[in-house]
Amino acid sequence: MLENERNDAARLTPHTYDAQWNDDFHNVMHVLLTGEHDAYYEDFADQPAQKLARCLSEGFIYQGDPSLHHKGAPRGSPSTHLPPHAFIAFLQNHDQTGNRALGERLIHLVSVERLRAATSLLLLMPHIPLLFMGEEVGAKSPFLFFTDFRDDLADAVREGRRLEFKGFASFSSSDARERIPDPNALETFNMARVMQGQDAADWRSFYATLLTLRRQAVMPGIAGARALGATALSSGAVKARWMLGNGRLLTILINLGGVAVDLSESTQPCFSTGDPGAPASCTIWIGQPQ
Repeated sequence: MLENERNDAARLTPHTYDAQWNDDFHNVMHVLLTGEHDAYYEDFADQPAQKLARCLSEGFIYQGDPSLHHKGAPRGSPSTHLPPHAFIAFLQNHDQTGNRALGERLIHLVSVERLRAATSLLLLMPHIPLLFMGEEVGAKSPFLFFTDFRDDLADAVREGRRLEFKGFASFSSSDARERIPDPNALETFNMARVMQGQDAADWRSFYATLLTLRRQAVMPGIAGARALGATALSSGAVKARWMLGNGRLLTILINLGGVAVDLSESTQPCFSTGDPGAPASCTIWIGQPQ
């Protein structure tokens, strides 16, 4: 596995790397969930549902397209030929959460219903899912960037850390940046420890249900799985289909927008968070092609 912000699809070939962390998936999902579009999120702010559709069907969103965040320079290369399991999808990780100024997890930023819909997509699509510590118990403890440096290096890291956030509107002033915790302080490290809430058992049960369904209904067809396409149904809803390697058809409809969308499905789903097609819902069908 590798991390490679350049979206270099050539590295994901036999005898090189098996899969890559797909930052594009994280970034477009974050925009759809939170509406944030500062700094590198600006690349995903325009038509995010269409961008998510491309991600689900083709892997990378940026496949040589110009990047606003990189001053118009192209980023990435074509990835449509790669299988779904060449991409590692995640909603949170140590970088994306830890690099937030105050280390907020998604559970602080979005409703439980929207977070569960996004998690359902993550765990039931054929891409490889990555979970960040604490997600499975609905942890509300922040995860802050922390180091153990001394003297001049500690000062340089502290100030460098604060300057990183000048591009974010909420931290554009020096006074606001002073609120960013010192990465060298012991309390910053201690805050990063996972603290389970009163609803931890409910979250564990939710994750167990999804992972069981993934193991029983999705994993048997991962080898040979291929995308059949994805479509944005609204500004916040996407429907995607995959033909699994065992001949089963996987269909997922996620709606992170504010209005309901038409299901256009005649069969009963095997799983759904919320009412199928309603806002803050994710609905899954697995069956024989019609």
